[in-house]
Amino acid sequence: MPAYNSQEHIKLAIESILNQTFKEFELLIVDDGSTDNTLDIIKFYMEKDSRIRLIEQPNAGVGAARNTGIEAAQHDWIALMDSDDIAFPERFEKQAHAIASDAEVVVWGSAVHHMGHNGKILNDIKFVGPATKEEFQQQRQQGQLIYIATTTAVFRKDIAKTI
Repeated sequence: MPAYNSQEHIKLAIESILNQTFKEFELLIVDDGSTDNTLDIIKFYMEKDSRIRLIEQPNAGVGAARNTGIEAAQHDWIALMDSDDIAFPERFEKQAHAIASDAEVVVWGSAVHHMGHNGKILNDIKFVGPATKEEFQQQRQQGQLIYIATTTAVFRKDIAKTI
C-alpha cells in the first residue's frame, strides 16, 4: 500500500485489509514522504497488528512506492491496494481460491465500485479486463490493450520482477 499524505482515508483502507476473511498476509505500507499525520496513523495500527510492516522513503511517487513494496514483499503473490481504497472483506479469500484454481494464470483482477469521499458508492459495479483465459487470449491475439484495475490486482512477484 503506497501512502502519501493519506491521513483522510488510510484508516479505512488499513481496516479493510485487517478485516479480511483470509488472514495469512503481510500488509506492507510504503510511506512516500508524507508530511501530514499518515505515519502516526500507520504506527497506531502497527501496534495493534503484527502483520503490518512500514517502509519509509523520501517522496518518489506512487510507482516508486509500489516498486519498493514489491521488492520488500516476503510472499510469492502480491495484492495491490491504494491508501484511499477499501477492499471487500472476502477479497483475499476469493483471490486465493482463484490462484489455487489455475496455476497458469499469473495475474488476477476484479470488478470495482467507485466511491465518493463520504464512502457512498457512486455507480454500479464496473467490470474491468477479460473475465476468462479465452477472452484474455482473444484480446491478446487482436493486439488489444489488456487492462486490470490496479488496486484489485494480485500477481506473482517473480513475474513482476522480470518486467
